[in-house]
Amino acid sequence: MNTFAGHRLPLSAAQREIWIAHHIDVTGALHNCGGYVEINGEVDEGKLAEAVRLVAAETEAPRLRFATEDGEPHQYLAESADPLRVVRLDGERDPERAAEEWMHADLARPTDLADGPLVRHTLLRLTADRSLFFLRYHHIVLDGYGQVLYWRRLGALYTAQVTGVAARPTAWAPLADLLAEERAYRASDQHAADRAHWLATMAEPPEPLRLGDAST
Repeated sequence: MNTFAGHRLPLSAAQREIWIAHHIDVTGALHNCGGYVEINGEVDEGKLAEAVRLVAAETEAPRLRFATEDGEPHQYLAESADPLRVVRLDGERDPERAAEEWMHADLARPTDLADGPLVRHTLLRLTADRSLFFLRYHHIVLDGYGQVLYWRRLGALYTAQVTGVAARPTAWAPLADLLAEERAYRASDQHAADRAHWLATMAEPPEPLRLGDAST
């Protein structure tokens, strides 16, 4: 599903905040996130690579890229996502420690929002029948809850590849629909009422809570 390849879309309110924070961060890595699942047993790398390709086509997030024109950021879909990468650590003296160091180093690597990849899948092979499947992503395309949903869908697609039983279709909406929903909310009476409520609530904010005497 390639709903807006080649077409520019604005950023959501949350994405805009992360975009600003990313460009303030001198390391370029502060908003990198990641997690891994431990796999005990054989892994079919070809079928896993196909599951990665399919989930990227369904969810759009792995193909997102960001650009700026006249100082205004926008996002668009690249033609394809980063393919599955396989790192073999079975020759290391301590494969688990080597995998941990590899993942920490990858998370510390600066991310370019224009070039990506903003989502990366890596299979770290520790032994012939034990692996770590590492997912690294930038917070501008996924959050913690989104990561959970993404893992579940990826697992379902891999299972379908292995068993030959088609995965149930997903009801996920494209990003364009989410942005249209946000625009509609911002133009609604509900948004005006919500804004008035919080402006009134925060007009006289309480004194900040302190954990101790600042003078000591």
